[in-house]
Amino acid sequence: MPGHPFYTLGGSDTVEVSVAVAAGQGVEVTPGTGTGGVPGKVRPWSAGSTTRVGIAQIAGVPEGGNAVNNLAPLPRHISVQRAPVGTRMQYAAAAGWRDPLIAAANGQVTPAGGSPDPLTIVGYCDEPAGVSSGATGRVHLV
Repeated sequence: MPGHPFYTLGGSDTVEVSVAVAAGQGVEVTPGTGTGGVPGKVRPWSAGSTTRVGIAQIAGVPEGGNAVNNLAPLPRHISVQRAPVGTRMQYAAAAGWRDPLIAAANGQVTPAGGSPDPLTIVGYCDEPAGVSSGATGRVHLV
């Protein structure tokens, strides 16, 4: 009997970056035009992103982005953790426990507020005491 392919939730992918990415930033698909302008690559997600890929597990820079004399250059391919996963991320604004979160600029998260578009929700605040603005805290990505 032939094998049946299956796909698991979560896991990670290896992708190439179009601009510099720091470990722990949320990343999205790079559009064909604009900043980075190279399809098939990733960049830090923008506010309200609906083309999210996951969370960068390591830092990376695009080809030609490393200094010539750097003895430990950053890779241009990074590992990206897909949801569902619990992780730590930087918050752009204060959030309470179990508040729904959306993508904020620069690969951060922020509370979703009133009635957000369900496609923009990236996860929930997973810190029982909440997280203050600019701090790093637990996030449950969905």
